[in-house]
Parts: sequence; structure tokens; C-alpha cells
Amino acid sequence: LGLAMEILNGNGDAGCAEQTAAELQRLGVQVTRMTNAANFDYTKSQLVIWSANNTNMRTLQAYMGLKRKNIKTKSNKKRIDATLVLGSDWEQIVKHLKSKKE
Repeated sequence: LGLAMEILNGNGDAGCAEQTAAELQRLGVQVTRMTNAANFDYTKSQLVIWSANNTNMRTLQAYMGLKRKNIKTKSNKKRIDATLVLGSDWEQIVKHLKSKKE
């Protein structure tokens, strides 16, 4: 997909960022950083889009199966396309990503 993003663990499950990153990388997403979010209270995963005009970003949103209310667009303050904060629903995202072809 030619996108660059970071993944933040917002749920506290060890290894969730690595598993999600593996699926994203399989689809051509460059994962630039994996770290913990400010807290582990996220029940729903959140996608913060930094480059709103990217058609590949819309494809990625569909691949992850995220609801529109869990997607936010911000002004481009980062040199990446998006930040994914994994909530306790992260396994559903991985399931959606696994069902997609390269």
C-alpha cells in the first residue's frame, strides 16, 4: 500500500503491536515505530490519519474494518501517514487484515 505508520499499544496485551505490524507489513505498510500509548484504557482501536488525501489510506481503513467514529483526521504534524492505537478489539483488526491479499 505504500503507507508509513506507527502502532501504539493502548490495551496492555503483550505482542499485539507486533502481530498487527506483521499483517500490515505483509500488505506493504511500513511500520516506523511500535510503542505503548499513554494509557491502556482503549476499548476500541483508533486510527489517526495525518495524510487525509491518500487513496491508499482509505483502502487501509477498509482492510482494518474500523468504524468511521474510530477514525480521526488531523493536520499533518508527523512525517507518517497514520497512527494506529490498538484497543482491546485489536484481534478483530488482525483478523480483517489476514483476510486481505497482498
